[in-house]
Amino acid sequence: MRCDATAARVGVLEYPQPDGRVVREYRPPEEASDPQSLATFGGKAVTLEHPPEMLNAENTREYAVGFTGTEVVYDQGFVRVVVTLTDQEAIDAVLRGDAVEVSAGYEVDIDPTPGVTPDGQQYDAIQRNIRCNHLAVTRRGRAGPEVRLHLDRKETMAQLTLDNAVFEVPEAVAAAVTTHLRARRRDQEEEEEKKMGSLLEGMGSRLERLEACSEKMRKDQEGIQEQLAQVLSVLEQLLQKLEAMLPAETPEEPASSDSKEGSPEELSTATLDSLVEERFRVVAAARQILGDSYDWRGKSTEEIRLDALRSAGIQTESQSPDYLRARFDALVEAAGSNALRSALDSLPATAGGLLQVRPPSSPARFAYQK
Repeated sequence: MRCDATAARVGVLEYPQPDGRVVREYRPPEEASDPQSLATFGGKAVTLEHPPEMLNAENTREYAVGFTGTEVVYDQGFVRVVVTLTDQEAIDAVLRGDAVEVSAGYEVDIDPTPGVTPDGQQYDAIQRNIRCNHLAVTRRGRAGPEVRLHLDRKETMAQLTLDNAVFEVPEAVAAAVTTHLRARRRDQEEEEEKKMGSLLEGMGSRLERLEACSEKMRKDQEGIQEQLAQVLSVLEQLLQKLEAMLPAETPEEPASSDSKEGSPEELSTATLDSLVEERFRVVAAARQILGDSYDWRGKSTEEIRLDALRSAGIQTESQSPDYLRARFDALVEAAGSNALRSALDSLPATAGGLLQVRPPSSPARFAYQK
């Protein structure tokens, strides 16, 4: 909003003091019209009422609601300047008539010489070297109702922005449009608040249902864990009962000397040779008793002995290995075969490596590899 304003005037101004006195200061025309003083009224910040402190580069942003133009004139005892308001609150206050007077905030040198003005007014001091700091739009200014914003002038216009386009229109039109737009925006905000309230209410209801489901799942999980603990306890009891029903463990019997046969890699050369020689003697003796058609392949030395003993009608069940070995030796002795004894005595001495033996009664070749 831009309009003309009278920013200051000449004459006597009254300043109340803390002790209750009123000091009357005279602003003479030569001081108000001084070019250096007038220059300080141009490009100054405009405030809504006087701020609690003088403005500077650090605090102007906090209080400024507009600015003055750079063209300042002295006209028949008044300092005139163009004021531009950029703050909506300040514009609304002006349009309502709440704040239309103007009061300058300034620094001044006080000449304590009392006197009487040309029109007969008495004063206590004279203002010299007036320097404007800011211009306040206020309800009531110290200089009186003549120092004010001039809204009734034809050139007083307001800037109205619609869809990023700026229009200069009469202040009444600007006020009406602004009021309409503000009411419509308020209705939209209320409608959005209602929608948001409904949405939040629905979300709250869903959240409550989710919390209820979560609590139910937690309780169900606790119940499952309790049931699982009970099942595990029952299983533990069953295992204890089963272990009590099992027979006591008995120590394993040491392997007999006849079970010394093992893989060639696990036996020493001397042991392997001894086993081979013993097996050959048993096979030869068994074939002498059972005949050449006896198939000994795939059987252990102990099984070959048992076959020979059973063929002679000797009871082998429930007999100790030592007894069966002794009976087999006796059976071989009873055979009394000199040919068998000569064949056994003529066996070559065993040595490490490959041992090949060809029994005289069998043309088959077999070998034992170390």
